[in-house]
Amino acid sequence: MENITLPDGHCFRVRELENGEELPIRQLLAGVGPRSWRFRFHSPLSKAPDHLVRLLASVDHIRRVALVAEHDTGTATETVALANFAAIDDDGGAELGLVVRDDWQCRRLGSELAIRLLQSAEGRGYHRFVAYTMPDNAAIQRLLRHVRIVARSFGAGFARLEFVARPAEAGESFE
Repeated sequence: MENITLPDGHCFRVRELENGEELPIRQLLAGVGPRSWRFRFHSPLSKAPDHLVRLLASVDHIRRVALVAEHDTGTATETVALANFAAIDDDGGAELGLVVRDDWQCRRLGSELAIRLLQSAEGRGYHRFVAYTMPDNAAIQRLLRHVRIVARSFGAGFARLEFVARPAEAGESFE
């Protein structure tokens, strides 16, 4: 468990989700609007189907890890963001996902949570990452400027980005 403070002064507790812990995911996804839903899940749905919640809550702390950011309002603890990874092969590759509740976007919470997720994944031996993103998701595009894109492909309305968690060197371009 770790606390982070954003530039605007808001404090959050970041912790690993426990296996089968669905309530924080349901609370978070209830505050995700249609645009954010489409960016994260590439779907027009706006309500989390049970099978998706179960999948996100299925963690083993080795090959599947989820971090939640929680905010204490004084009267309740609210889950406001989720970052997760799942191993995709036995060669150190993992797929990443990130969603921030609409009212907490554009405050660096997603960036701070993504940093911790990459550290967690690398600490478990994962060094190659894949993320699927919609071409018009400017927030994720900005976030990915801080990693080294090694492969990019497009299809079915989204981009598949492969990257490593180290910045590109001066003059290097993968666009």
